[in-house]
Amino acid sequence: MKVSILIAIYNAEKYLRECLDSLLRQTHTDWEAVCVDDCSTDSSPDIVRQYVEGDSRFKLIQHTVNQGQAKARNTGIGICDGDLVCFLDSDDYFLPSTLSECVSVFESHDDADCVLMRCVKFYENGEKEELRAEADFPIKGGKAFELSLDWTIHGIYMTRMSIQRQIPYDDTCRSFSDDNTTRLHYLASRGVYMSKGVYMYRHNNESVSNVISTRRLDFLLANEHMQHLLEDMGAETHLLRLHERVRWLNLIGCYRLVCANKDRLSSDDYTQSMVLMKRIWTTIDTSLISPSTRLKPGYATLPTWTLFRLQQWLYLLFKHTR
Repeated sequence: MKVSILIAIYNAEKYLRECLDSLLRQTHTDWEAVCVDDCSTDSSPDIVRQYVEGDSRFKLIQHTVNQGQAKARNTGIGICDGDLVCFLDSDDYFLPSTLSECVSVFESHDDADCVLMRCVKFYENGEKEELRAEADFPIKGGKAFELSLDWTIHGIYMTRMSIQRQIPYDDTCRSFSDDNTTRLHYLASRGVYMSKGVYMYRHNNESVSNVISTRRLDFLLANEHMQHLLEDMGAETHLLRLHERVRWLNLIGCYRLVCANKDRLSSDDYTQSMVLMKRIWTTIDTSLISPSTRLKPGYATLPTWTLFRLQQWLYLLFKHTR
């Protein structure tokens, strides 16, 4: 089975060779690497060209305008011709048997539509930790969707091209909306399996998820779009309830993050953050949230934005003074 590997690239020269070299070491050799350069200003495109010249399995597409990772991956899908597809971030890499291990699962199980890789996060100081995937595999698609809501199972996987084309990457936001794609791929799957293949995930202190900025609030916009997608799909009520609870908890988490880091944000960014979070607050259907959550101190679904803010202020004050 041929594997298409999507690599979105933006100013990745520091780690790009390590990423691409890991493909040359794969024991499964029937693959193509579709590299989409998202308007890099460093030597990344030149590095990819060297690989293209040396091995026809590498392909390079260049955006003329920076559009973000999801759009870059969707551009790459347009020229893929593999049976299976996965992504590889330009600062990460595969261990040599990763593709072989994943493909063998697909070949062994006709109902396998998504196959997770073992995901090992590694740090510059040499420390490593394996991200959890605490489930009894295989899992039915609906259950995999549920387990992905709090990342009990992670989002590093290979899927069938038919599912990828049916559900392209959600490009609603420049950050975090790819989580929606993962969850929808799981939901559309007959069976979700685990492989022994290893994805080496580099911890990057400068990634959006590790930097305090208003871009972190793309998380809430991505969640909002996901709820609309589920509604449009006619998703079962229990899935809507589960995801609305996630939206509520994420709103509270983002609000507390912004308040705790108010001094690190400009006054405009702080104001815009509050405006966005208030709007998101108005869109949440609190009737879908279970009483165990909506009656919990610090998480209660109060009737006005002012009371919501007061509750969070009291929660943070109590937490700080304990």
